[in-house]
Amino acid sequence: MIQKKLTRQYRGIKSNFYDNIADYESLIEDARMRKNGVQMNAITIDNVYKYLMFFEKLYDRMNDGERKQLLESFVLAVYIYEEEQETSNGREGGSDKGCVETF
Repeated sequence: MIQKKLTRQYRGIKSNFYDNIADYESLIEDARMRKNGVQMNAITIDNVYKYLMFFEKLYDRMNDGERKQLLESFVLAVYIYEEEQETSNGREGGSDKGCVETF
């Protein structure tokens, strides 16, 4: 009778042990995936930094169409509106104000 009780306890401990191993393996895999994501992001930041360092050289080599395409990729929309004319010292003056909306 004691042998059966000990056997059941052993099986329970063994089952819990393997469940814990599976849980830990899952956590390790999640951590590896997060690490890879961070490394990929760091590579992207490095590439952006390098691109910015050489931006002037690259921009000078671009033709007008490529420059336009580059600027269009940064600008979502441009809104231009006219403010009311203001009088200052008897002279009318006005200015156009604009707003650029980026992504």
